Amino acid sequence: MIHAAKFYYILNKKETFYLLNKYKENSLNIVLEKISNQFKGITAWISDNIDNMLKYSPNSIDKIFVNISVDFILLLEKADILESDFSKVSDILSKFSFELLGEYDYNLLTLTKLEYRYDALISDEDKKIIFELCKKTFKKNGHYNKTTEFSTTAYFQAKPISATLYDKEKERVDKHQQVKPYEKGRLRYEVRLFSRHFSYMKYSQKWKMERDLKNYFKEDMFKRYMEKYFNKFLFLENYHTYESAVNIIKYSGYRDATRKSLISFLDYVNKYGIENAKKRYKPNTYKNHIDKLKILNIAPLLVSKAEIAPRDYIENPLSFLKK
Repeated sequence: MIHAAKFYYILNKKETFYLLNKYKENSLNIVLEKISNQFKGITAWISDNIDNMLKYSPNSIDKIFVNISVDFILLLEKADILESDFSKVSDILSKFSFELLGEYDYNLLTLTKLEYRYDALISDEDKKIIFELCKKTFKKNGHYNKTTEFSTTAYFQAKPISATLYDKEKERVDKHQQVKPYEKGRLRYEVRLFSRHFSYMKYSQKWKMERDLKNYFKEDMFKRYMEKYFNKFLFLENYHTYESAVNIIKYSGYRDATRKSLISFLDYVNKYGIENAKKRYKPNTYKNHIDKLKILNIAPLLVSKAEIAPRDYIENPLSFLKK
């Protein structure tokens, strides 16, 4: 559900000198390293420039911005992080806060980034097909832009939020890193929330949600973000061949005129792509076709018969998000 997060804290001069004196160091980064080493999965640091200024001119700096990175998988030593793990996470972060600030309260640390993740175990063949579908989908949808520069990575990005799809095992191999058991054969779906989004959620009339980790450490929030930002480009329904999709439509309960209209729509998608189809059809007509295909569990991203034979479709790894 959740993979990692980033926080910050602004140390004042008194807090800074307290830490330096407590650990008998003149480098705050060394102090932060000593504190971080007490906790698996937590890393705290300041910029090297500020640390050097602190060594040679300590009284010239009134406030210091401390970065704090948390890997929840390392923190809890387990791959699947669940909503029920929050009490343990908050306890560890509060203990870290106590070591850093002398107060047992994780909310003293300001949340600036959060990464949700879902790892799908699928074959290399199906991974390749899904990345081909990434190339077929929209280049832009709303404020989100697609980038598929690499054969095993696709980005769907905007400033406050980004969604990324990538082959986790291949990423490890390419970086000459050890592949962990829970990463083997996985296609990772990842949504990253940034500081600007937390501000929006706090001040929007709809949400009024405090920038508190516990508000985002929830199964329904994880599903909401995954569904909203991957559905924009990759949909949640299964990926069929044109022939399979047409066959399902023909034997559906829709009236004859609707079946013909849907088949005509898919025929256009098959020839010219979903982006051109969205431009060609009026917004209400396009939405109506997508909604009717959704009921039939057909994504309007079609795979070629040759790619998946003898199968007619491949299951969408995100189908569990469908309401």
